Amino acid sequence: MAKFTWFISKLRQKIRDLLDLVWFRVLLAIMIAYCLMLTFSYIEHWNKQQPVCKSQDSLLQCFYKQALSIIALDNIEAFSILAAASLYLLESRERRRNTIYQAWQVIDNAAAANVSTSYARIKALEDLNQYGVSLKALDLPGAGLNEIDLAGADLCVANLCVANLSYANLKQANLSDAQLEGANLSRARLKEANLKFANLNGAQLEGANLTRANLSNADLGGANLSGADLQSAILVFAVLNGVELEIANLTDAKLQGAQLEGADLSDSTLEGADLKNAYLIHADLTRANLKNADLRGAQDLSVEQIKAANNWTQAKYDRYFCIELGLPVEPEKSVQHHS
Repeated sequence: MAKFTWFISKLRQKIRDLLDLVWFRVLLAIMIAYCLMLTFSYIEHWNKQQPVCKSQDSLLQCFYKQALSIIALDNIEAFSILAAASLYLLESRERRRNTIYQAWQVIDNAAAANVSTSYARIKALEDLNQYGVSLKALDLPGAGLNEIDLAGADLCVANLCVANLSYANLKQANLSDAQLEGANLSRARLKEANLKFANLNGAQLEGANLTRANLSNADLGGANLSGADLQSAILVFAVLNGVELEIANLTDAKLQGAQLEGADLSDSTLEGADLKNAYLIHADLTRANLKNADLRGAQDLSVEQIKAANNWTQAKYDRYFCIELGLPVEPEKSVQHHS
C-alpha cells in the first residue's frame, strides 16, 4: 500500500511537471479535442444508424475509418473550439499561479508605499484565502482591513498590531500566536476562531462574536470586550487583567485559571461559566448573572464581590466560602474505620 501511494504521488508530480510545459499542454488539448470529436462522431452515426464500418472490416480498419471520418472541413470550427476549451482548462494551474503572484505583488506594493488603507490589498488577501494560500506570518501592522473576509484563513504568527479589523469576517480563522496588540476588532466575527497564545493586549473587541473561540493562554490584558459574545469560549489560563467585559455574554465559557484582576464583569452573563481556580481580585461582578457558575477554588474572591452579583446563591463555591456566604453546606461524609 505504501509503494502504491508513493507511485501515485510520483505520477501526479510528473503530470504536474509536464503540464508546466506549453508544448505538452497544446498537444494534450489537441488530443482531447480529437477524442471528443471521435466520440461525438460515433454517437451521431449510431443515432442515425449509419455504421462507418462494414462487417468484413477488421477492428483496426474500423478504427481508421472512424478516425478519418471526422477529418473534414466542416469539423474544423468545432475541433478548434474544443481544442481551445481544453487548453483553457489545462492552463488553470498556470493562471492560478499568476493570480497568486499578482496578489502578493499588490500586498507588497501597498506595504512598501506605507498605505494604511488599500482596497486592492483587501481584495488580494481575500483572493489568496479563497485559493487556499496560507497567510501565515503575514506582516501588516497598522493596516486598514475593516470588513475583510478571511473566514478560515491561516494567520498563525501574523503581525496585525494596531490593524483595523472592525467588522472583519474571521470565522474559524487560525490566529494562534498572532500579534494583535491594540488592534481594532470591534464587531468582528471570530466564531470558532483559534486565538491560542495570541497577543490581544489593549485590543478593541466591543460587540465581537467570539462564540466557541479558543482563547486559551491568550493575553487580553486591558482589552475592551464590552458586549462581546463569548458563549462557550475557551479562556483557560487567559490573561484578562483590567479587561472590560461589561454586558458580555460568557454563558458556559471555560475560564479555569484565568487572570481576571480588576476586570469589569458588571452586568455580564456568567451562567454556567467555569471559573475554577480563576484569579478575581478586585474584579467587578456587580449585577453579573452567576447562575450555575462554578467558582470553586477561585482566588482572591470576597463575599462583597459575590453578593453584588445576581443569582449568586445558585452558583457553586468551596465549602468554606459557602459558610462565609451563609449558604447551606452539605454535611461532610464521615469516614468509617473498620477493625
